[in-house]
Amino acid sequence: MTGGGFTVVPSEVQTNGAEFAAVADQVRAVQTTLLAKLNAEGACWGNDEAGAQIAKTYVEPAMKALEQMDAVDGGVSAMADATASWAKSYQSVEKA
Repeated sequence: MTGGGFTVVPSEVQTNGAEFAAVADQVRAVQTTLLAKLNAEGACWGNDEAGAQIAKTYVEPAMKALEQMDAVDGGVSAMADATASWAKSYQSVEKA
């Protein structure tokens, strides 16, 4: 489909959009592996004063990083869905 100064090949948009889903899967896999390993270690810094300081310094930022990975996964997944929807919309307009 052409118009307005650009060309769209809906099938290619759908195919390339699937790459977003693959990236989302990779992010999810890294997050899942990381979370499993962190959970397996538990509070490995100990319960003494030094351990409490380590926990105070690092646990909250680590949890925030995991939350951000979840947000990236969701965002990239949404891009994949939106790209597929966009391609379908172009196809329906092209048929009209």
